Amino acid sequence: MNALLLWVGQTLASSAIAIIAFIAVRSTGIGERFLNHHLERKIADLKHSHEQKIEALRADLAHVQDRGRRANELEFDAASKLWHAFVDAAHSLFAVQVYVSS
Repeated sequence: MNALLLWVGQTLASSAIAIIAFIAVRSTGIGERFLNHHLERKIADLKHSHEQKIEALRADLAHVQDRGRRANELEFDAASKLWHAFVDAAHSLFAVQVYVSS
């Protein structure tokens, strides 16, 4: 009878150890999945934040490029008008010199 109780006690103890080990491994898997989900969510949020910042910078860059392009167009138009005015003045001066010399 004593041997039977000892055998039952050892069986229960080894079963308890096996169950505790299974729970520890299983809870680690659950914890690992929870941690992975948490980290993936943080990474996704960070990526979304960076994408928003990149889009804002692209919009600012496009705005600055448009302003620069417009400034260059206005500068070219002003230089063109100035050149045409200079040529008209030169022609007028030449016409006056021809009129005065004749």
